Amino acid sequence: MAETWIQASFAFTCSNAEMALLEEAFLAAANLADDFEPDPPSPEFFVIFPPDGDDAWSGLRRIFTDPDFPSLGAGIEGGNSIEHPDRSVVHVFGTTDFQPNAIASLTQRCCRASLEQAPIGFEYSWSCSKPRVGEFGGGWCVVHPDHLDSGTTGEALAAALRI
Repeated sequence: MAETWIQASFAFTCSNAEMALLEEAFLAAANLADDFEPDPPSPEFFVIFPPDGDDAWSGLRRIFTDPDFPSLGAGIEGGNSIEHPDRSVVHVFGTTDFQPNAIASLTQRCCRASLEQAPIGFEYSWSCSKPRVGEFGGGWCVVHPDHLDSGTTGEALAAALRI
């Protein structure tokens, strides 16, 4: 038996309102994944994650591969500074089960205004506790306001070997 890890750590800037939405989403996802009922969503949250039916959190659940287990596999921290009180620096990090697709989708929805100014990108890695072929690598993602671009080191290697 072997253990695998998906890890990442990246930072970006956004508005304080966008940071508040990110924090709300991270907290709600953690509570839902642990079978705790989150506080009711804010009106701003409903705008970017409109619910389906009676489940107030169904809009958030849609960004996950498994909506019944909405884990981001990451934490978030950040805040603003004296020099830039209207902007927050966001640090997203995960060391065992980072979920790149969910993180990218969440960032795209919560940080739309900042993404209109510039895309946000991050890299991630995956590793294994045993030296198994194909169990090491990583990837990248660029979050745009209207689409996501992504790739893996395996895809880049395969393309390079075709030369």
